[in-house]
Amino acid sequence: MGLSVCRHCGMHKMPFSRDYYFGRFKPIELEELQAAYVKSCEAMARCPITSPQKDEMAREIIQIYECGVMDAEKIAELMVQIEAVKPRPLSEQMLDRVTTIQPKIA
Repeated sequence: MGLSVCRHCGMHKMPFSRDYYFGRFKPIELEELQAAYVKSCEAMARCPITSPQKDEMAREIIQIYECGVMDAEKIAELMVQIEAVKPRPLSEQMLDRVTTIQPKIA
């Protein structure tokens, strides 16, 4: 698997390129993790480079992978399910409350 370029920002997708990961995983495993990360980002419409959640996503993908799920598509499906049940940030919750307040009519 060669380097691919993000269709959102044009940068290379390499969140698993840190020395920490090279010491922990074999090159083929890093390629599988990278593929799962890219698929997950695509499924969630996130930029693989600029997403503020990229490190958290990488950790979650590793946890799934270490549980024996190695197929990139399946990992992406699981990541979408995980994301769906996470509590949203307080700022998003407050914005929803503000936009759903109905104006009073006199």
